[in-house]
Amino acid sequence: MKLMQSSRKLRTIVLSIMGISYFGLLYKYLLTPTVPSFNHVRPVNLVPFRTIVQILTDSGTPISHRAYELMGNILVLAPLGVFLALKMWKFSVWPVALIAVGISTSFEITQYLSWSWRVADVDDVICNSSGAIATYLITVFVMLRYRPKQYPSRARQHP
Repeated sequence: MKLMQSSRKLRTIVLSIMGISYFGLLYKYLLTPTVPSFNHVRPVNLVPFRTIVQILTDSGTPISHRAYELMGNILVLAPLGVFLALKMWKFSVWPVALIAVGISTSFEITQYLSWSWRVADVDDVICNSSGAIATYLITVFVMLRYRPKQYPSRARQHP
């Protein structure tokens, strides 16, 4: 019994440290200032897929830089997908999509309104939300595939 309690306590501490580290990295990645442009125009892109197409077709930038930027945007909210899969009572993609879009949109609005000089981009919302949804679906699949007895009431609602 004591071993089980200490195991839960250790898991809580580890998850808390991971959560704090994650939010610290999000702050650094999303809100730390970059070099401002001299024309003092706040960069914004409201055309869906414009940046994604530019990243995929830009032959002047090394593929490693382009992959880093695209995968970074996809993986930003990946931990959210895992967390929601573990905490939601019923498996459903729509609440995950709404939460991910809401959080990602708040990131972009904050970037636009703050003096960080980062680009507020609708493509970031698309990539961030896609990453959260993908990791949610992967986590649900793994949970139902490898531990179906632990989630009997959830096994009936496939995403």
